[in-house]
Amino acid sequence: MENGLDSHWKRTLGMFATNFERAFKNQDKGIRLNFEYYDESTADIPKLAKDLAFRDDIYAVIGGLYSSNAEELAAGLTPAGKTYFTLATAEQLIRAYASTGYLWAMTETDITQCEVLLSKVINYGGKSVALLAKDNDAYGQTFLDWFAFQSKELGLENKGVFAYDNTTLADMARQAMQSGAEYVVCVPSEIEEIGPMLQISEIQPRDGTSRPRLLFSDTAYGIDVLTVYGDIAEGIEGVAFGADPESGFDVSYKTFFDDASTVGEAQLYDAAMLIGYAAWLRLLEPEVPLQKALRRIVSGEDLNMGSWTGEDMGLVVDALSRGASPYVKGASGHLRFDSKVFTNVLATTYHNFKVYNGIYIILDYNTSDGGNRTEATLAGWNWKASQMQDFNDSGDITYPE
Repeated sequence: MENGLDSHWKRTLGMFATNFERAFKNQDKGIRLNFEYYDESTADIPKLAKDLAFRDDIYAVIGGLYSSNAEELAAGLTPAGKTYFTLATAEQLIRAYASTGYLWAMTETDITQCEVLLSKVINYGGKSVALLAKDNDAYGQTFLDWFAFQSKELGLENKGVFAYDNTTLADMARQAMQSGAEYVVCVPSEIEEIGPMLQISEIQPRDGTSRPRLLFSDTAYGIDVLTVYGDIAEGIEGVAFGADPESGFDVSYKTFFDDASTVGEAQLYDAAMLIGYAAWLRLLEPEVPLQKALRRIVSGEDLNMGSWTGEDMGLVVDALSRGASPYVKGASGHLRFDSKVFTNVLATTYHNFKVYNGIYIILDYNTSDGGNRTEATLAGWNWKASQMQDFNDSGDITYPE
């Protein structure tokens, strides 16, 4: 919650609470979620997980922006039967705790993110790649496990996999930059590791070849990165999970708060929304446990009721009260989970981002749901959203007779 992130999480959940209250306008009773906040960067995670796991007044836990913290939270929460929604993306986390039935991952694993990053290299006309990732780390391990295989499958020349630890980052980064690769995929596990990567990338290779182009993973996307690095962050490019552009979440967020959303906000909103729907279903059918309620919510096959706004959520709430099973979408897109263990969301929208003039701009979108988002779709949506007339602020208009 440091470096400006706290205002983003509270802002998003505040917006959700307002919209969710509006969703019950046709009902004589409703659901309100109360939120407690803990900072994963300062808390004693194992102790916090144990405390929350055995508190009867805690309905569910959302969090774990960093995979190492998410792993500790999952270890304490899921065996105790506490529902846990995470934004973390490490494949090992899913493999270890899917069987508990209480882990809900709001993004696909980094197997997909690694493939999207390599696809960007191909889109840019690149022929060779190298990987720089942290060793013995849950987040970096997924990339280390899959990079060589995926690069070969995609027809890219792998110039090397460079695994670093806390003492060898500078040396491994230098080796990666001098490997002869046209592109280096950088996977910092913490934002403090981005700086050394950027500094070493400015060093000219000894053989006189051009410096490689860097593509960062989602750790490099966020208001905290801009807060820490300022002008140094200019030009950072990479891939991060985010909102589905067709949902309008990012544009609405910018309109409401005059600020761009940060990584994970759409997924945070959707996690709260699913918990709210499940709580409502349990109010209607008290005998249904929370996990079964959540599984029913994400398995609905009836008519889609819209997305994340108060009006859309109101349609879902009304449908559930009638005993229907609506198809649920959210700010991040389709909220479909694997049908066996219901752990991983099946489709994630990835933003191809770049820092330009001190802000993040989105160059393109990619999904794994068969609906690849292109620049043309994005441009059309942004034009429509920015040019649409605001009927609540029309000013003084004098009409002729």
